[in-house]
Amino acid sequence: MNTLELLHEIEKLKAKRDMFSDLINGYTEQLEALMTEEDEECIETATAVAFWRKETKVEVADWAWLQKYVREEDAFDILQRRISPAALKRRVDAGAELEGVTIRESKSFIVGSKKHEKPES
Repeated sequence: MNTLELLHEIEKLKAKRDMFSDLINGYTEQLEALMTEEDEECIETATAVAFWRKETKVEVADWAWLQKYVREEDAFDILQRRISPAALKRRVDAGAELEGVTIRESKSFIVGSKKHEKPES
């Protein structure tokens, strides 16, 4: 094969990849909608798994206040190089009132092979 033929074959393969990517995305959206409708958290076959992964995100508007809180309440467990969403959420769930902090929870829909870790119960 010469260079032009190889380039042409590569372009044909890329077009097929894009076609399958659109098909996979469409099936994934359908699966997500069905699992939502049926209130399914996790389904699996012998080779694949689909599940929701919960995520917790924290935004801090007032770092000075939060630093004071950390010192006064010995709350260093919530600090990393960034805020630890899990540790902060535990404190809020336990009744701590944190001004200037917004906790947002979301889910990511995951479809993959069995090599992915199953969600925690």
